Amino acid sequence: MVPLACALLAASPALAVQYTFTALPFGFTAAALNDAGQVAGVAPPPSGGEPAAAVFANGALTFPVVPLANGLSFLTGINDAGDLLGETANGRSPFAIFGGVATGFAAPGNTSAGIQATGLNNQRQIVGSAIIDNGQGGVLESYVSSGSTYAVLTVPSAVPGQPTYTQAEAINDAGVVVGKFGPGLGLPNQQGFLDQAGTFTTILVPGSSGTEALAINDGGEIAGQYQVTSLGSRGFTDIGGVFSDITGPDGSTFLPVGLNNAGQLVGTFGGIGLSYLATPQATSNPMPEPGTAALLGGLAALGAVLRRRSPKQPVAVGNA
Repeated sequence: MVPLACALLAASPALAVQYTFTALPFGFTAAALNDAGQVAGVAPPPSGGEPAAAVFANGALTFPVVPLANGLSFLTGINDAGDLLGETANGRSPFAIFGGVATGFAAPGNTSAGIQATGLNNQRQIVGSAIIDNGQGGVLESYVSSGSTYAVLTVPSAVPGQPTYTQAEAINDAGVVVGKFGPGLGLPNQQGFLDQAGTFTTILVPGSSGTEALAINDGGEIAGQYQVTSLGSRGFTDIGGVFSDITGPDGSTFLPVGLNNAGQLVGTFGGIGLSYLATPQATSNPMPEPGTAALLGGLAALGAVLRRRSPKQPVAVGNA
């Protein structure tokens, strides 16, 4: 049986990380970033038409050619070599752009549309999820793709005899995978997971009704989002086993979707059209323990693929 460990994020006080939040270009929705600070996502092209896969780097947006796209396309991953991962809206078909060459792929056992590709590392390993045939119409399971080799990741079911839906979200250079799993799709049905060489660890923010682990860097730092029933949304980081909320200047929650080795995050403030780059600056006063201010929120969906925002100057803030 595949081992399944259960680990709650640390509930002890932690030093709050201060961030400088920098607005990304108008109309650009971020999904991932690399160590050079290049950000992958989606934006409306200058020529008009459907939103398209886009990269923000050196102060400018570029639009890679995605010949497989028929309408909307968007990026979900980028590595340090500038290789890209994404999906198209026509059946959510995944694609990779390695060395400037775009190719599509399919996960093993896929029985229908619905393949997702969500994470990419420097070894060009890809993680995602797909409908895998289980003899009962299919179940959503995760996969790791290494070239032409595919491995299915199935988190052991918490309820014997019932399927567990898993969605791998990110993979670091050591091959450690994070994502979410549960008896159904979406929060509060899901908890976060970490897969390290076949050993699964559950990630559940203390006091939350659901947790999503969405990004991991080579230092093992994790970023994601969680839900507390009937309350607002919260994003979190897990650094060295210590949980911290991420908030803006006015106390609004920051919902991260990407993380690099410098600890930089990309995400939104929970509203449509608000993508930002968050750069860590320093540590400050201890965080409140979970159950107090750190848990006064719940996970909200990021909204539509395309979001609009107004550029702002960087503002240094702390997680109070």
